[in-house]
Amino acid sequence: MDAVEHARSEAISSGREVWVVFRHNGAAKGPDADRIMAREGGKIVPLGGWNRLPHGITFHTGSQAIPDARPPKEILERAENTPSVQDSFGAVMFLRSGTVGWPKPGAESLCIPLDSKGGRSLITLSRGTGRASISQPQGVNQ
Repeated sequence: MDAVEHARSEAISSGREVWVVFRHNGAAKGPDADRIMAREGGKIVPLGGWNRLPHGITFHTGSQAIPDARPPKEILERAENTPSVQDSFGAVMFLRSGTVGWPKPGAESLCIPLDSKGGRSLITLSRGTGRASISQPQGVNQ
């Protein structure tokens, strides 16, 4: 939630497009993570390193969730020096207005599902405003 809000705020204050890249490693490869990237002219620059999700929380993939919306090649290559085909990547991009510019097709809102021992939570992004909200965990994962 912090990364998404930070990226939106950065897009508005800097007047550039800002991306949040999501990396789902799978249980055996360590914690899932996100990274904020910005486009400055023709260059893609990282705004910090990979931020690991807290222990026990992972991105849920499938059902056309944002963590399955693989970012464009130039964003992914700059975020991850050698992206593995086994890893699952996704992304969302904020325009300088703070609205969601990518992924383009779809409904009025986008979902980032998170799994934990407490169940599944959803971070929901409004395409029109870029604002995020989070739901309380639903159900218990087995």
